[in-house]
This record gives sequence, C-alpha cells and structure tokens, in this order.
Amino acid sequence: MSRFLRGWAILWVVFRYGLDELVLSGLPHPWLRKVRSVLTFGRKLDKPRGQRLREALEELGPIFVKFGQVLSTRSDLMPPDVAEELAKLQDRVPPFDSQIASRSPAPRSPRCTSPWSATRAGRSTRWRSRYCVPA
Repeated sequence: MSRFLRGWAILWVVFRYGLDELVLSGLPHPWLRKVRSVLTFGRKLDKPRGQRLREALEELGPIFVKFGQVLSTRSDLMPPDVAEELAKLQDRVPPFDSQIASRSPAPRSPRCTSPWSATRAGRSTRWRSRYCVPA
C-alpha cells in the first residue's frame, strides 16, 4: 500500500509542477497539443521549465535530487536552460532531514570478509562467526 501512496504522491508533484506539460511539449504530434492544452487549463505555469523541474525534484526527495544532479552533468541530453537550472542541484540543495535517513532499514545479512564464507555449504558456525560480522 505504501508503494501505491508513494506513486500517487509522485504523480501529484508531476501534475502540480507541470512536468506533464514538459513531456507533452517535446512530442510533435498535433493531437498531443490538444491534450496538453486540456491538461494545463487553469494551472499557472509561469515559472521557467527548468526551475519547475528543479523544484519538483527537490520536493520528491534525495534520490530524485541525485537523478537531477546526474542529468545536470549531461548537457548533451538536456536543453541548455534546463541543464543550467539543474546545475543548481550540485551545490545549492536544501539540507535533507537526517531523521528520515536513520529510519531506513539496515541490511539484515551478515557482512563477511570472504566471498564464500556465508554461502558455502558445509562450513561450521564457528568458522562463519570468525569471518562474518553480524548486521
């Protein structure tokens, strides 16, 4: 259920910042212009498209900010105005709440110094406890 809610929240941010208009404006089909005009009716999309994209990525969280940082380094894939705005994600990102990061689940499997120590059949528990650190 939480994945469904997260997907819904992402779609809401996409709609609120007008990112759907960014995608539809890049497609040349004439019937998509009509779809774009219907979807953007009544919304104020007066900010530049790069700024809207940057703000949406910041609101969606640190993984999306990292994605924006990667896109900003690839100026051959992005229009110049969008790449310039995404470059602001490199050094001018608002701080991330560390309490959210501390709630993320830790790995459950033990870390082993030998690649075969945890999975090799026939080894004793004593041998595993010598080379593996519990999670």
